[in-house]
Amino acid sequence: MTTLDPDTTAKLTDNPDQTRRDRWGRYLVLPPGQKKPVGYTRATTIAKALDDTSSLMAWNSRMTAIGLASRPDLVALVASTPQDDKKTLDGIVKRASEAGGATVRRDLGTAIHGMLEQRLNDPSYLAPEPYQGDIDAIIQAVTDAGMTFVPGMAERIVVNDDLQIAGTFDLLLTDGTDTFIADLKTGSSVKYGGLGFAIQLAIYANAHSLYTQGSAKDGSEDRRDPMPQVSKTLGIIVHCEPGTADVTMHWLDLAAGTEALHTALEVRKLRKTNPLSKFTPAQALAAFNGKTRPGQIQHVDDEWRKATAERISQIIVAGHVQDLLDAWPENHPTLKSGDPITQYSLIGLSLACKSIISLAYGVLSYLNGPGLGFPIFICSSAHSLGFISLTCTLPARTTMLSCSRSSALSTSNPVIISIPHTTFLLRYHFNYCLPTYYDLS
Repeated sequence: MTTLDPDTTAKLTDNPDQTRRDRWGRYLVLPPGQKKPVGYTRATTIAKALDDTSSLMAWNSRMTAIGLASRPDLVALVASTPQDDKKTLDGIVKRASEAGGATVRRDLGTAIHGMLEQRLNDPSYLAPEPYQGDIDAIIQAVTDAGMTFVPGMAERIVVNDDLQIAGTFDLLLTDGTDTFIADLKTGSSVKYGGLGFAIQLAIYANAHSLYTQGSAKDGSEDRRDPMPQVSKTLGIIVHCEPGTADVTMHWLDLAAGTEALHTALEVRKLRKTNPLSKFTPAQALAAFNGKTRPGQIQHVDDEWRKATAERISQIIVAGHVQDLLDAWPENHPTLKSGDPITQYSLIGLSLACKSIISLAYGVLSYLNGPGLGFPIFICSSAHSLGFISLTCTLPARTTMLSCSRSSALSTSNPVIISIPHTTFLLRYHFNYCLPTYYDLS
């Protein structure tokens, strides 16, 4: 592979990229109406979201192995570095891959881009050999295609403020009627990169404006210019492998790129979700009864919120606001807060409301606990603290109840509910008639 000599490399890096970026490499852009720059995701990052990177990773691993074979000093560094020192090891791996030639194509590609930009700005510019042949071949290929370069439109930053994406397109080409976004690719092949290219150029074609960063770090000197009218359905890929003077041009379907862009954005969004949740006994029992999948978190619906709000209104009218506040389970959200309420939290909240209503009106009520699969009975009276015993002899999930009433209990006596296969011991807190229950089966 052809490489650049040190002198040529130094000349081409005299004016390195001065683009302001954040620590993640994102463009720092001042959004309209704001006073502080924010990081806009790079268009190339979005374009790679759907890529199959297995071949690239395998290639980079090979380059790292080759680099280690030629650098015994790096092997020694690996051997002397603790295995949990990830930062140092990552640095050594990077150096090894560079030693194996992993960055050669990237550096040559950057150099060819720089040479072409200089030639377009200064027709008398001559690139160092053997790359002058590449630059001449690129210009000739564009001319043979019946197109010309749009002056002043090489290596320009564009931004999409709605999606907060920014990128730099290589070229604008025109056939005299339409103008096209064009990108120069310098890899060994463009055969497998079409989808990513289409997403990348679709972002450029649908950008809101050209963006020029000023010298002020706060973005106060940055400038926006109108985005040129470019085709949103077609783009162009110009392919030239450095040192070959062999150039091919390809049409790119930007409509497909725009469609894939939406998918890429959705994939990036999904990667931030965490569908994993800790398996809890309540969820396990609900799953056993076929009401939900293990680990699935479900929230109450608007109908439940409305019904519970009506119950709370009854409690307020009955003058038991403080009782409800005292009975409200700790760390459970209120309806007024608007925070999500899980089915797991629903049980405690429903018990609180029903027990206060029972206290206020002296009614016999029950709650068929969501996800529990059997009734929880709450028995209270306005005139008595409770019952000596309460026995349910009917099958689970029935709504009929037979019980015997006797003298009032002390707070230390339990109430037993017996249901086939499941027995719960309820100990009443008689101040608010709230039961706690334990599985004794």
